[in-house]
Amino acid sequence: MEVLAIILGILMSAATLIALFLVIGALFPNFTDNMREAVENSQGRTFILGLVNFFFFGVISVVFIAIAENSGFQILAVPGVLALVFLTVSALFGLTGIVQLLGERLFPDHNKLRRNIYGSAVLILGSLTPYVGWFGLALYLTVLAFGAFLLGLFNRLRKPSAAKIGEEDSKKK
Repeated sequence: MEVLAIILGILMSAATLIALFLVIGALFPNFTDNMREAVENSQGRTFILGLVNFFFFGVISVVFIAIAENSGFQILAVPGVLALVFLTVSALFGLTGIVQLLGERLFPDHNKLRRNIYGSAVLILGSLTPYVGWFGLALYLTVLAFGAFLLGLFNRLRKPSAAKIGEEDSKKK
């Protein structure tokens, strides 16, 4: 009976994760496109950036939480928890970009919704592979997703919006 509950829990978690990727992609389409482009165009750079910053924010969170625990001032744990929340949210956004890239590469003949659903399913199933998926693929994709989030964020800040381009064109005339 416990095995059935575990399998049901895994299936429900996978379904909710697929839905989460779809919602993030639908609410932030330009941002997730920037992350997909970052992974597609410079995967090595994205991974290195993600690794360095993932380590940095991880150390910050551990240090602040350890100081709070040992000193008795629980308020000091807040920056550590905020760093963990930032890591989690940014990894989810980056994974959404990776899901879109997977869907485009593996299922080019389908519409965007189906590509994202199938890409999510492939990512989840690949990460559920014992040992290699758990400790290799999932960790690699999380670090890559964090780097994609950061590159996507900076690319979004650097790209001028269409309204600004129109204003610049009208000023030149």
